[in-house]
Amino acid sequence: MEKVISVQNWEKYQARKDKDLPWCKLWGALFDKSWMKDLPNDDKFFPLIILDLSRKYGNEIPEENFFEINLYRDYGYKVSTKNVNLLLKALINKGFLSDKCPTNVGLDIDKIRLDKDKEEDKRISQISNLLISFNGLQDKIKAYLEINASKNKTKLLSSKRQQTLLLELVNSRDRCADETLFKFAVEQTVGRGIANIGYINAIIKNKKTQVIEK
Repeated sequence: MEKVISVQNWEKYQARKDKDLPWCKLWGALFDKSWMKDLPNDDKFFPLIILDLSRKYGNEIPEENFFEINLYRDYGYKVSTKNVNLLLKALINKGFLSDKCPTNVGLDIDKIRLDKDKEEDKRISQISNLLISFNGLQDKIKAYLEINASKNKTKLLSSKRQQTLLLELVNSRDRCADETLFKFAVEQTVGRGIANIGYINAIIKNKKTQVIEK
């Protein structure tokens, strides 16, 4: 289960419990808090983001919302995952946040975080190995990933998305069973600024069909 973050004394900020609201209260007293004043200027926006996320998720914010890519996509907030974790820890220690939501009861949060880190390391290692497997085609494969990334608002791809795209390419290559034809399909696709596995497969199918007709 995923870790959940909540705002302490949330009832102060949410005026209604019987309906979803597109807003929550922002008490001026928040800016009088010593921890708020101690935050670096670039990080003072972070507690406001938390209030909005708490409003959206009924004060049980899934941890994935604090991933670097999601914070930038949803709020235009650029901050590293490492710094986000430090901020969350500091705000929990100051009593503004809690990671002791009912959803988290009975969970070993440190173990979950460690398992996630191990999973991420394993994924990154697999991505590296997958790229190496495209012998002589790495530059085109990287370009394929970059085209995919360019479609996103953040211009970034998560490691999980990179893994998925590379596995799609591997499966396509294996089904093709023709390195020269697969290379041609990838080069044609990337050359046209397209990054779609369906397009690659269509080129392969068309080429094979032409050979059969001859």
